[in-house]
Amino acid sequence: MPPFPGQNWTSPTLNIPFVWIEAVGMWVAKNMIANDEYRRFRPDHDSGDYAGHSLAEDRQPVVGVSYKDVGQFCEWLTERDIESGDLDDTYIFRVPSHNEWTRLARCGDGRMYPWGNEWPPKYGNFSDESAHECFSDWESIKGYNDGFPVTCPVEEAGENDWGLIGIGGNAYEWTFEAGGTSSSLDDFRWPGKPCLVLGNEATGVSPLVLDACEHRVSIPMCGVKESFNVAVAFGIAAHHAATALAPASPGVVFRG
Repeated sequence: MPPFPGQNWTSPTLNIPFVWIEAVGMWVAKNMIANDEYRRFRPDHDSGDYAGHSLAEDRQPVVGVSYKDVGQFCEWLTERDIESGDLDDTYIFRVPSHNEWTRLARCGDGRMYPWGNEWPPKYGNFSDESAHECFSDWESIKGYNDGFPVTCPVEEAGENDWGLIGIGGNAYEWTFEAGGTSSSLDDFRWPGKPCLVLGNEATGVSPLVLDACEHRVSIPMCGVKESFNVAVAFGIAAHHAATALAPASPGVVFRG
């Protein structure tokens, strides 16, 4: 059955549960992708071990995957669910943006941690007393024990107020600004006739538009802010482009 906005949904190909998050207007996987789910896509994948502790059990989160690997997995799952008739071809699976992930982890209210503003954690898989027993040189959280020295089954990593499990712990997660062809503005080589695409400050550029772009360029941030507003971002990018292109194209003009 295709997803319906406002209702939770399960992807039939891998039986992955998705939670409808009204505040962001989209479905989000309830758990991290587990090894057994990822191996349906890439059977020879091995998440390995850490100092003899397995990271490759079926329900542990998949690790050792690149941004490209994750993108290919999302494309594969999208194609399978569309072919089965359980997903409309206007939908895609993707990783969240950095801003989306932060909002999901903080449940939209700016809390310091996924569980609230208190320390130590109320739940979740972190470097705790059980990890310290195995790895004495690790920094660990005193007075907290989740019982897992390394990654735990994805269903056991702690559920936040929005119904998402393991967000903020267990394993690192990709966001789409972090990968692909992104390069720093200072190092970018401008093509002769560039077309600048800028997203809004809150949600960035849609992944469909990003997929159509030949290059992704980031503007280095030196303060505590996570993004510039569009006018400032355009001004910075246009200045760099004009400086780079003006010697070869004296008549270059940018309109915004």
